[in-house]
Amino acid sequence: MKDRNSQKTGMILVMVVLITSAILAVGLGIFSSVFNQLRSASETKYSFNAFYAADHGMERTLYLDRIAGPLCEGVNTGPEADVNCYTLADFAVGNNACVTVRVSKDIKCNETEEAGWTRVRSTGLYQCSSGELGVKRAFCLNYQAAAAQSASFQESGGLVQGETEDFDSNISQGAPQHDWMPDTFVAGYSGSRYMLASPENNTNQNTGYAINSPYLTYSIDFSTVGTYYVWIRMNGPDGGGDSLHAGIDGVEDPASDRIAGAIGSWGWTNSTMDGVPATINIPVPGIYDLYLWMREDGNRIDQWLLTTDSGLVCPDGINCL
Repeated sequence: MKDRNSQKTGMILVMVVLITSAILAVGLGIFSSVFNQLRSASETKYSFNAFYAADHGMERTLYLDRIAGPLCEGVNTGPEADVNCYTLADFAVGNNACVTVRVSKDIKCNETEEAGWTRVRSTGLYQCSSGELGVKRAFCLNYQAAAAQSASFQESGGLVQGETEDFDSNISQGAPQHDWMPDTFVAGYSGSRYMLASPENNTNQNTGYAINSPYLTYSIDFSTVGTYYVWIRMNGPDGGGDSLHAGIDGVEDPASDRIAGAIGSWGWTNSTMDGVPATINIPVPGIYDLYLWMREDGNRIDQWLLTTDSGLVCPDGINCL
């Protein structure tokens, strides 16, 4: 009887040990999972801070190098050149994060490319000063300066002119949609053709034309600043198709909108419906885009001319000058 009780007690102890071990194993598994999740969340936060520091360093460096002025002149040669001509070390960006930036210039990205590239490497570090193991994240960017912008037309001595068909861009807009279409049906134009505001369905875009009217653009390099008088050679079919708007860099300008005239034959005009000559202003030398917007469909335009000479009067012939 005693042996049987001892056997029961031993079995109970074994079961208790097994159950306790299972509970401990489950508890340890849960603890390990929670601990890993907490560590992962913490590392995600650290990574975010390190990425933020690296991005801050990249943006700051690009601004300094491309906007404020070159950080350094090129000193590198060869496809794998790694000579840093500018270094920003352990720059604090807040929240116990810092960044180190290195800039290399005149490198080649590969053997088929010419030199003239800039490489920026920005390394962000979280936990910069605590002595703890930090988290690093980095960005590396290679870029090459864009070619200098060139203009299609060059102003000289306060004068520049062009054919309307020699546009840089021709953009359709409006509801219903209208376009500037090349046309040769009406004789008497100069160049290879003129531009027609089409289709002709009695549309009049008097306001809001910058976003609602088709337009042509012409890039012009101005060296002479001041007020320019706008002349257009046009041929309107009637009083409902003899006007357009002009402006600079896509901005509506009441000084050069609603240019009208020349009905039934080709002629030059710089008159606006406000009774004053159409003008634009060039404040500083540089490249600007002349915009010509449709006001009334059916209008035909052949040439444009800009001059600082307020006394200039274009004759009725093909050429103003």
